[in-house]
Amino acid sequence: MADALSRLPINNNTQENIEIMLNHPPHDPNDPMNNSYPLDLRLIERHQSEDQELLQQLDSNPRLISTQIQGTEVIMYNPQRSERMCVVIPTSLEKPATRWIHSLLGHVGEKQMHATLSKHFWFPKMQEKIKEYIK
Repeated sequence: MADALSRLPINNNTQENIEIMLNHPPHDPNDPMNNSYPLDLRLIERHQSEDQELLQQLDSNPRLISTQIQGTEVIMYNPQRSERMCVVIPTSLEKPATRWIHSLLGHVGEKQMHATLSKHFWFPKMQEKIKEYIK
């Protein structure tokens, strides 16, 4: 069953869901149904500012830039041979973001998960970490 789901095409509705996620209400650990999204821009900004390794990379990696989105200063990543920018997910938020998006997409396989997640977000060794999570 999971293998069949991983072969489903990425539809436009999924694309739209990813684009609106950053405006979703932030994660509420007291929500018994866990219906809230674990990230918002302010939370990403706070965790990025506490991630010393990421801050060091910001100074030395030309693909990382700090920019304003909706009045919030966030670190973005520019993938190779691409004009798009992806929000950098700090280490402390990698698992919650991966878990949420995997659930949002209907427990898809690693290829579809990576294809969808990497359109808007980036973290080091993303593909390897998604593969490990899906196992």
